[in-house]
Amino acid sequence: MQTTIVDFQHGVHLALENRLLEAIQAFKHVVDSNPVGDLADDALANLGLCYMRINSFNNAIDCFTRVVTEYPDAKIAVAARAQEVGRTAAKALLGRMRCRLAQGDREQAKADLERLTAFSDSYVIDAQGKRRSFHELGREAIACVPPS
Repeated sequence: MQTTIVDFQHGVHLALENRLLEAIQAFKHVVDSNPVGDLADDALANLGLCYMRINSFNNAIDCFTRVVTEYPDAKIAVAARAQEVGRTAAKALLGRMRCRLAQGDREQAKADLERLTAFSDSYVIDAQGKRRSFHELGREAIACVPPS
């Protein structure tokens, strides 16, 4: 377990430094070494975020979908700098929705936004200290992308 925590924290550090390909490998290692562990869902969500940042949207969508289907009730891990509360699936749905918007798939993005309504227990605390639900963030993201 201790190695998994260290590997996860290392992945977060790499991602924060924009060393995304290395972060991808670190998060993959966490998921592969303990797929039923407490950090597997978080590592998989972070893996999706790294893929999203390098515009590998299909890989990101695959990771986010796995979080939603394999870890529907898992909680977001508490990290020192994290300002996210609730279920990892909400974070994953928002990520998947953003990927679908980037790919021009507005209908599937809207379907993900609709699913986010079920996650009223999940939110981000913004820089001003305000709670913002993942659903609210999703609404804002869709509003920024004009219909095609």
